[in-house]
Parts: sequence; C-alpha cells; structure tokens
Amino acid sequence: MLLSQPNSFHIYRRNKATISLGYFQKSATTVDLEAARNLNYTIIRRMSGGGTIVTDPHQLIFCTVLRKNHDVRKLIGSVCASVVTALGELDIEAEYKAINDIEVNGKKISGSGQVVRNNAVAIQTTLLLKCPELHVLQADKRGRAGLTSIFDILGFIPEINHISELVAASLSETLEEEMYADEFSAAEKYEIEKLVKTKYSLDSYTFSL
Repeated sequence: MLLSQPNSFHIYRRNKATISLGYFQKSATTVDLEAARNLNYTIIRRMSGGGTIVTDPHQLIFCTVLRKNHDVRKLIGSVCASVVTALGELDIEAEYKAINDIEVNGKKISGSGQVVRNNAVAIQTTLLLKCPELHVLQADKRGRAGLTSIFDILGFIPEINHISELVAASLSETLEEEMYADEFSAAEKYEIEKLVKTKYSLDSYTFSL
C-alpha cells in the first residue's frame, strides 16, 4: 500500500521484540525458531530485501517512498545522507557506506532495504537507538561487536520525537521537498487492517520460504 503513496515519509517503532525476515530470507536457516517462540518474539516478513534483523522499541524505523524518477542507488544514498546529517546534529560523526549502511567508527548504526514496484521505490531504514539482542538469530555476519547505537555513543537516548524531527527535516532539505504531518485516512486504515488480516499476519506468508 505504501508504494501507492509517493512521495511520503513514515516513522514507526515496534511495540515488542520482533524478528524481521528479509523478503527472500529463509526462516529455518536464519532464526532459532524455538528460542524465538520461547521468548515470545513476533516474526514477520517485510516487503523489502536484505538480511534477517531483530527490532524492538529501541530502534526507529523510517520508510521513505519516492517516485522512481532517478537512479535507485542515488535515492538510497540521499536517504542515508539525510540520516548522517541528522546524526551530526546529535554530535555523532557518521558516514555513509554504499549501498545502504551507515557506520560510526567502522560499526553499523543504521541499515536500509528497498523494494521497487511500478514507478515507486520504498526505502526502509532502521536506526539503532540501542542495540537489540541477537541470540535468536542463527547467523549474523557482524554480530553485536559489529554494531553500535546512539546509546553506545552518547550514553543516553535523546527524546524520540527530536530524533525523528531531525531526520525528517534533513530528508526534506536533501530532497528539496516540503514535508508536513498527516494521518492515514479511514480508507487507508481499512486497507492496512485488511492486508494484516489476509496476508502479513499469516504463517503461510511469514514462513513461505
């Protein structure tokens, strides 16, 4: 549904620990399913590619939906550059590592995945406020030692709305697009509920690979 809404910018957080499978990831080879169930983790399959990750209330997730009227790599770079600028406002010196990572002192603080359909691209970006527990994953190339977070660097987590506003303002300036707050319409909420009920909440979809 989001891909029908370019240009738009969405910000959200998980309300509990969640394992997010990349669109092409196999749950049996990336997740310790028994441990995840025992710990009551939610398991979902997201629309974008990339690896399996753990997200919880200590991450901010941004979805930037844009018209595909430029090179997709350049659009990803623009989104990541905006996050780098926002982190700079928090006195965190970060750098963009193509194609979709942001690092601080060689450690990953943010990653992105993307999906392209028709004439739109959705870029999903996860910013680590605090690093999640990774023991429910069977394999992770970086591991905890390869990650860092705002909490690791600053020793505290700034006010969430402030971080969100910094990223939104930076993205607005980078893309030269005016941004304003809005809410889903009644029709959009109905469509979201329908998609959750008929697709995204079903084991047949989540464990399709």
